[in-house]
Amino acid sequence: MEKIRKITSRRPGRIKTLDRYAEATLRSCAERWNAAAGLDTAVRDNVAQGLAYLVWSAYDSLAMSGGIGFDCDDYGASAQFVANSTATWFRSRGFAEWFCIAAGELFHNQRPRLRSELPFKRRRVSTRKKKVAA
Repeated sequence: MEKIRKITSRRPGRIKTLDRYAEATLRSCAERWNAAAGLDTAVRDNVAQGLAYLVWSAYDSLAMSGGIGFDCDDYGASAQFVANSTATWFRSRGFAEWFCIAAGELFHNQRPRLRSELPFKRRRVSTRKKKVAA
């Protein structure tokens, strides 16, 4: 007699590892920014630009852990959450609005190109000659 196996799925919930990473990264970023308070303005700008990538990764981890946009395949909601949260992190530290928005987009000033907008089309051509019946 065969045993019947019950198929179970993981209950949706937060992923603790991602939450811990995000919390530690955001705490570390805040400490690094506070430590850079006495530096020259040009150096502080470089520090802020480097921190933008870490802050973005922390909020991306929170979005992934919380399933924001991933449960209904609306990945735009996840990207929007990460961009807005990163911008808010910098806004709360007194940055100019243009920098907050740019940091939320990781300083990408153009949207990704769509395949349909490319100026050329790729065609795959077979180089094999077809057999001809004798």
